[in-house]
Amino acid sequence: MMASTIEEIGQAFSEHRFAEVYPHLAPDVGWNLIGGSPLNGRDAVIS
Repeated sequence: MMASTIEEIGQAFSEHRFAEVYPHLAPDVGWNLIGGSPLNGRDAVIS
């Protein structure tokens, strides 16, 4: 099932079903990894 509401997207993320979340990420998303380098952009976060 593909997440479509904000609640479903949040639930998918919290359950580590990231493939369902990826289409909803902004192109310029940023992800800060504790102890690691930040990831900038959807492609960097997904890979």
